[in-house]
Amino acid sequence: MIGSNRTSNEENYLLQKFARLVLGTNNIDHHRTADYPAFASALAGKPTATASMRDVFNAPAILLIGNDPTEQHPLLAWQIRTNVRLHRAKLYLVNSAPIKLQRQAAAFAQIAPGSEGSFVQFLSGKDAAGDATVGGERPDTESEA
Repeated sequence: MIGSNRTSNEENYLLQKFARLVLGTNNIDHHRTADYPAFASALAGKPTATASMRDVFNAPAILLIGNDPTEQHPLLAWQIRTNVRLHRAKLYLVNSAPIKLQRQAAAFAQIAPGSEGSFVQFLSGKDAAGDATVGGERPDTESEA
């Protein structure tokens, strides 16, 4: 039985109960999609590379790429909504699917599923990475003479 890292503790408890009682197996696992050791080493020695909840609450603008805080981190979603409502912060969303925070967003860009990394590369100046964010085809913005 393979579970998900996107389910709540209660849902995981029910899943393991089902696996043990109904299926008769103790072979239960889940799949981690994030590489936390690599993430931690990338942030090592960079105290300003992350934002606190206070920073999120007071930020004049927030760029959210490929995430759904309403589902994955409700407190963060609440902090973003509160900042937008009280401080008129600008929220910019880049995601492969619509999310609830889209209602508060100043702008929403829908990209191809799995192309979040390419979008970040595009933001860092690698123009060719922008092709992957729209499924390999970019609309022509200027005509050739």
